[in-house]
Amino acid sequence: MATQARTTDFGRALCGLHAELPYAGWGGEDAHSTQIATGMVVKYHARDGLFDIRFPPELQSADVKRLKWAQLFGEEQWCGQLITLQPLTWTAASLTPPPSQRPPVSADCWDARRAEWVRCDGSSAASVPRRGCATDRRCRRLRLRGRQQLDALGGAVEQ
Repeated sequence: MATQARTTDFGRALCGLHAELPYAGWGGEDAHSTQIATGMVVKYHARDGLFDIRFPPELQSADVKRLKWAQLFGEEQWCGQLITLQPLTWTAASLTPPPSQRPPVSADCWDARRAEWVRCDGSSAASVPRRGCATDRRCRRLRLRGRQQLDALGGAVEQ
């Protein structure tokens, strides 16, 4: 890792990589566990130079937020444990920037190596964009108009 400068672009490029974290890092009943949880780097906070890791729902593990570069690369301990990051096997020229449209609802991050939106379990996210009646301006106006009409009739609106 010493050869790669820790820049904002490099930090963002790490999104989509898998990381192995020992369960013992969460403490409590897992404090002496030897099991490993595999999660995905899903966010780089450029302002602070920190990372977030998310785990598949079936692991029932809390997301790990705001890891330092040294913790992510196993150079420094996280909660008394070392993290193992997936090997870095790409070049900057092979990375694809994220598209300008909104990500699918099921996406956890953009994987620039695969050039697609992915979930934290490594699967491809649905290609349905994050746009539906709940976010569409026209639908919101229609729902509001419907609520106003119901209120005028004395009906209750459940949300």
